[in-house]
Amino acid sequence: MADYLMWPWIERLYMLDDLRKFPVLSAWCAAMTNLPAVKECSYPVEWHKKFFDMYMKGNPDSQLIGIEEKA
Repeated sequence: MADYLMWPWIERLYMLDDLRKFPVLSAWCAAMTNLPAVKECSYPVEWHKKFFDMYMKGNPDSQLIGIEEKA
């Protein structure tokens, strides 16, 4: 259960950062992305990148990335 609780926080890091410096964390992330429950609930990498770019520019609409696509 702890893996599923931590995944949403780590998912963003995994999608946006190079984790080769951390082989154990990188292997855990790769294993998590192959789980059916995680696949069903994950967001596309493009959404994470778009959110991060908009967030860093101070755009309050960054919180809405993917709303229209998921609805």
